[in-house]
This record gives sequence, C-alpha cells and structure tokens, in this order.
Amino acid sequence: MVANTISQFFEGVHPRFLNCIVLEEYADLDYDPRKNPPERFYSRNKTLTREGERFLFVSYNWLKYQLGDLKRSLIEGDYVERYSYFRRKVGELDDVLDEIRKYEERLVNSNIPLVNFMINHLPSTTLERILKASHDAADLFSECCISLLSSIEEFDIRKGYKFSTFASRGAILTLKTIANRIRTKKRENPYRHIGSSREDS
Repeated sequence: MVANTISQFFEGVHPRFLNCIVLEEYADLDYDPRKNPPERFYSRNKTLTREGERFLFVSYNWLKYQLGDLKRSLIEGDYVERYSYFRRKVGELDDVLDEIRKYEERLVNSNIPLVNFMINHLPSTTLERILKASHDAADLFSECCISLLSSIEEFDIRKGYKFSTFASRGAILTLKTIANRIRTKKRENPYRHIGSSREDS
C-alpha cells in the first residue's frame, strides 16, 4: 500500500523537479539559502541582479535536492508500522513541491522581458514568415517560454555566467528551429501555388 502511494505520488511529479545542480553547501543539514535573501533583487532596468539571480537559482536547486532526498528516504524506509510518519513525509513532499513551483514561477516571470526582447528583435522578414505559417504571436511566445523552462532546468549557477546569456541561446535555437521548419515545408512542396490556383479556377 505504501509503495503504491509513493509511486502514485511521483507519477504526478514532473522529472525536471527531481533534476538539480548539487552544491557543496547542501551537505550541511542546517543549510537553507532562503534564509539569506539579497538586499536588491532587481536592477534599475528591472532585470535580476547577480545576487538576486544566484539566490533564486540556489534556492530552486536546493528545494529540488530536498525533494530528491525525501523521495530516497521514502523509498528506502520501512513504513509498514509507521504509516503516520510516512503520511507526514508525504505532506512535506507537497510543501517542497509547492515551494519549487513558486521559485520556478519567480524565475520565469523575472525573465519574461528576455523572451519579449528576443521575439521583438527578430529580423522583420523572419518574424513575418513565422507568423504567416500559422504561428500567431501567442504561440510564438509560448514556445519561447517552454525553451525558458528548459534553460532554467539546465542552468548551472556554478559556472559563473549570467542566466540571460545562457537562456538567450536556447531562445535563439527555438526561433531558428521554427524558421527552419517553415523553410523545409516550403521546399517539400515547391509547386503548392500552382495546385491551389488550379483548384480555385
């Protein structure tokens, strides 16, 4: 019964919530990066400061580390005679998941201006081509946000560069992929206009 409850719980947990960058500080059981927020989260141009960015990413990964640790303790533990303790642990899992989602949401919202910047600075011909190929502005924005989520999961704060530098590469790749997909479709059917004109006549 307990094993089934554990497996059912984690079936609903997205894999990205269990992948984390492990910092040395996490080995300290009393360590909690959320206790020391930076004095300034945002700069004058409303982008995250270095300190704000580091705080959010370290806290985000630390929470995912806690989730993985709780999962291991549940799987490896014997809760047949301690079911109430098990239920308390599952409650902790729910709390940690909620916190992870909150930090992920903060990271996404803090970087929405980056997504808008990447879209708005596309060459006008490329943007027109993408929008004409059944990609409205909302779809384009959504695809870039999915790319942003992937970048948040993969970003390694230990390497020292800014997240915006890392995420912009992912956004550029996403936009290039969309543009290339449209070009490929056109090449696959170079006589599409001839066929459509005959049907119209």
